[in-house]
Amino acid sequence: MTTTIIAKAASFTDDGYITLLGFADDPSTPVNYVMLNMTNEPDEQDLGLDQGGIHIDAGALQVDGYDLVQDIRETDAGVVVSLTADAAQKGGIDQEIEIELASKVIDGTPVGEAVQRFKNRLSSWEQAKAR
Repeated sequence: MTTTIIAKAASFTDDGYITLLGFADDPSTPVNYVMLNMTNEPDEQDLGLDQGGIHIDAGALQVDGYDLVQDIRETDAGVVVSLTADAAQKGGIDQEIEIELASKVIDGTPVGEAVQRFKNRLSSWEQAKAR
């Protein structure tokens, strides 16, 4: 069974160093949320700590850490975050977290563009680890 969050709040920020993409079921007191963040240009320290990929914090879903996101994609309803099998099993949830969005624009950025940035990071991180 797919885990679904109906996001009443969403945020996308890029301060030049870190990019954050977040979704929550309530803007004031979220119970269910997913926050993804990544360093835009991981340095040697990040790489040495295996923190050059995407970090996820999914709160009540008990998913928190680096390299737990296998894929992220835009859908007609919003966004799907695919977890690694180990992360899903540890949290006792399905591998896919479906996030339903009311709008296809988050903080002035199209959802597809925000998702693509994270997809690109997944790809470049996998290539860096393979070297």
